[in-house]
Amino acid sequence: MHITGKIELDILKLDDLLHERHGEYERDALSMSDITIQKYGDIANDFVDTMLKKRKGGLL
Repeated sequence: MHITGKIELDILKLDDLLHERHGEYERDALSMSDITIQKYGDIANDFVDTMLKKRKGGLL
């Protein structure tokens, strides 16, 4: 790991983490955004959304 002082978000790893912690949420017709809001709140979801908008492609 190289420390750059920048926040990085790997959307695929986030999805894997959410599945590890909360199971197959898609079975209940929940999106990644839905489960994030349900378990961590609107602020967490807004953070993820903002990070993804800053750099398209899912890896920040």
